[in-house]
Amino acid sequence: QLSSDMENLLNSTNIGTIFLSKDLTIRKFTPAVTDIVHLLPRDVGRPIEHIGNKILNGEKEDFISTLKKVLVSEKAIIQEVELSDDLWMLMRILPYYDENREVQGIVITMTDITEMKLSSLRVQEYANKLEASNQELQDFAYMASHDLKAPLRQMNNYCQILDEKLTKVEDLEARQVFDHLQQGIDRLNSLITNLLEFSRVHTRGVDFQPFNCTEGLEQILNQYKPILTKEKVEVTASF
Repeated sequence: QLSSDMENLLNSTNIGTIFLSKDLTIRKFTPAVTDIVHLLPRDVGRPIEHIGNKILNGEKEDFISTLKKVLVSEKAIIQEVELSDDLWMLMRILPYYDENREVQGIVITMTDITEMKLSSLRVQEYANKLEASNQELQDFAYMASHDLKAPLRQMNNYCQILDEKLTKVEDLEARQVFDHLQQGIDRLNSLITNLLEFSRVHTRGVDFQPFNCTEGLEQILNQYKPILTKEKVEVTASF
């Protein structure tokens, strides 16, 4: 009764299973395995290497060597096997013991992992595309920062010359305009630097620092104060 129950249990599962003797001949198999290995009832007793199937094709020596390795080491081996472009199996090769814990053969189970494997491959593909995109972003940010900083340096040099001239005259309005100009240049330079740093976030760790929104807003309002005053713009904010 126990043997019959076990037979029914194996046949009812959707896991392909092959039982091999110590000489690697076929003892029994479940119906689910016949979709992978072309086995017929008359193949019981035949060596597994004589059976034409998708697993052995092109890798017969490696497969037989793996089976013998499990027999000697008595340690299970688990492998992912690609049977075709759209069929992946998780193959477990385990020693088969009798009631005295002596190895009498091998049990091979095969579970369809196609959906999981294809999903994993798609995730890896997206990750590779993201990595390439990030590299392009970093390269662009580096070139853009280099190209933009060159004219900024020239503008800053002109500001220094202008600053020297303004120190010789007392013109409060001109000084305010100059200060706003200098702040704008400094802010743009900082923005370009931060853009470059941000593009490198994925390649090295960055310790983010708290940002005071109130102070940031005050800096922006001070920078554009002349325009805001002229246009009578009122700015309100709450944080």
